[in-house]
Amino acid sequence: EEFDPDSIPSVKPVSEPLKVGKGGKSLKVIVLSDTHMQFPKDIPDGDVLIHCGDFINAVGSSEKDIHDFNEWLGLQMHKEKIIICGNHEVPLKDKKIEYIQKIFTNATYLQGTTHQLECGLTVFGSPYTHSRSIIYRANAFSVDRNTIDKEFSKIPDNVDIVVTHVPSLGILDKTHVDSHVGSSSLLNNILKTKPLLHVCGHNHDQTGAVWLNETLVVNAAQAGSYHGPFE
Repeated sequence: EEFDPDSIPSVKPVSEPLKVGKGGKSLKVIVLSDTHMQFPKDIPDGDVLIHCGDFINAVGSSEKDIHDFNEWLGLQMHKEKIIICGNHEVPLKDKKIEYIQKIFTNATYLQGTTHQLECGLTVFGSPYTHSRSIIYRANAFSVDRNTIDKEFSKIPDNVDIVVTHVPSLGILDKTHVDSHVGSSSLLNNILKTKPLLHVCGHNHDQTGAVWLNETLVVNAAQAGSYHGPFE
């Protein structure tokens, strides 16, 4: 999308540990993204494990690799696990939500849908990214502007945690060639719904965490970066 820096709200840096909210109870969330056939070891303990997509590669991966990822999820000790797909999950791009959820017996799969955690927090997840040139084979869940506007408008007003593959435009989305790969529609809906936490991936060149007003935003992309898992 065209990037206009004057239209992007300012963000504030954060330092670890990353904490949101002021309540007396706590929930520890571990976030990963873009692991691309890597199965990380020594994942930190926590209550909830979230993966923001691109757990396989667009080229050379098969449904067996997806089942292997599901088995890896089953080895993690977190009580609740949430996953979405990314643009590299090509074997799943034309599959129905019900089909994908049947594969992931060890996690809750979200695709424009919500899930309530045991603690009562509401999680919304969406795998969609902007479509690119046909030369890109990593085109799963890549859609046109009208469709992505429709998909991100599904984020409910009462949401607590938003899980997307793509970042918001101008928020941890800058690449090494000085382009921006985020979504303005997503940014507008994050600003509108004001979740406690927005976690994403996709862009490997600007991982980390920032405050967007009262929302903690984490780009948890792993492969090609030195950051994460984030907790």
